[in-house]
This record gives sequence, C-alpha cells and structure tokens, in this order.
Amino acid sequence: MDTPTPTNICKDPNVGELKTEIRSSIHRLDQKLNDVITAVCCLKNKVETVVMKTDYLQRGLCPPEDEQKSKGFAKMPQPDKPLVIPPELPELLKQFTQAAIRTRPPDLIQWSATYFTALQNGDPLPIKEQPERISLSDWAVLTPELLKLLHTKLAGRLTIETSELLDMWKAQNLPIDLFESIIIVGRLAEEVEWLKFFVLACSSLGVTIAKTLKIACEILSTERESGQPRIPFSTFQFLYTFLADVDGEVSRTQVNRMLTYLHQEIIGPDELIKVSDFINNPKVRLE
Repeated sequence: MDTPTPTNICKDPNVGELKTEIRSSIHRLDQKLNDVITAVCCLKNKVETVVMKTDYLQRGLCPPEDEQKSKGFAKMPQPDKPLVIPPELPELLKQFTQAAIRTRPPDLIQWSATYFTALQNGDPLPIKEQPERISLSDWAVLTPELLKLLHTKLAGRLTIETSELLDMWKAQNLPIDLFESIIIVGRLAEEVEWLKFFVLACSSLGVTIAKTLKIACEILSTERESGQPRIPFSTFQFLYTFLADVDGEVSRTQVNRMLTYLHQEIIGPDELIKVSDFINNPKVRLE
C-alpha cells in the first residue's frame, strides 16, 4: 500500500514562516473573492437581460440587437477578454458584509438597497450601532477554555442561528471582528454549522491545520481513560476535510490519502483517533 512519505513537522514555526503563511492565506482569499465578484457581475448581467426582455415582451415587442445594446444588454465576457474588477470593489463588499452581519436586517434586499443608496448619496449608512461600546482593552482573548465553554453551552446542537451565536460570543466579550472573519472565511450562512465555526475559531489559535485539529480534539474529547484526548474518527474526518477545503492548498487527493491511511493503519475498532495519531506520526502529513 502506498503510504505517505515522512516529513518533519515543525512544532514552533518561526516568525518568517508565519508571515509567509499569512500572506499566502490573504492571497488565496483575494483570489476566491475575485471569483465571487466575477460570478456576481455575471449574474447581474443575466438579471438585467431578463428584466429588459420581459419588459419588451409585456409590450408585445421583440427588441432588435441594436436596441439591446443601446439599452444596456451586457454580453458575457469572452475568454480572451478578462473581466476588469474595480480595485475598490473587494473592500466595498467586505464592508457591506460586515455591516450586514452587525445589523442583521429582517429584509436583507431592502436594507441593501438603502445601504448602497446612502453610500452613493453620502448619507449615514443604515448600520446598527452597538448599544454598549467596549474598548479594545476590554475584549477577552479567545482561548481553548472559552471555546469549550461555548461548545458546552450548545449542548450537542449541530446548528445554530448566526444571531444567537453572536449573542453568545458577545456574552464572553470576544472580539466581534474575529466572529465576522470566521463567518466570511467559512462562507457560513444564517444557520451556522457549529463544528465548522468551531474549527475555524480553533484555527485562529492553531495556525497550522495539524495544530488546529489538535486543539479541536483536546476541546471536544470526553475520553480520559487513556490519558490522551480522543474523538470519533468521523468527527476528525469532517473537521479535516472542511479545513482543507477552506485552506485551498491541500488537494482532495492528499486529504483522502491521509484519511485512508489513518483509518486503515491507525484507528482501532473503537473508531476513535488520538492526538498522537496525527501529531507525532511521521507518516501523517495533513498540510
């Protein structure tokens, strides 16, 4: 059986490596954001085309090609003509997303129209202000203990509304910016899968995928008989697959190879995985 090649796992990456990894992560996020922006622009063009054609059909008319052009029928960009994205658009969309998360409007479409109208006119934006302002020095630092407390409060729930989770997050005085970043990076919806949010929160402590999974395993473990934290392999598989997908640098082939090796060669009949199974094993390379 083809097993992974050994690798030296650096337990304490130096500052230079950390900076390189952060820059690489930011670059990957920018690329993904550009893909989203391109898709949104294409969708906008399609919607405008449908609306315009519907208007003509309702009047019993069939718009000729020249009228379509004059009325703004945008054609899909050709492969040899790349779409030019305004440089300020990514930051604008980021601010809009953060404002929407803070405000949590009941009618997102109507609120979005009001938001961009106010932005265009230079009016105050319809962003909900926090009733209590907390200075930066008063923010609590996210720790494994606080994550375990949140996990315990959820009492086994698999999903939770974003608004409810935000209230629980605020109750611990945890940084709102970190919460918003987790929601955005994880592409989480109004109903959040708790384990996805949880493992991304762990990643803010663990830096690497392996260290993140170690922290997650230690928090989620209820097994104390062997002296080592253990979790179901199915949970580990879910967390690792999701982290690798968000990271974007670990191929699906690599993920499947590692999971197959762990399940066939390491995991016992109890279907539990220990931290030492993937941290101190030279044949396991999760990154």
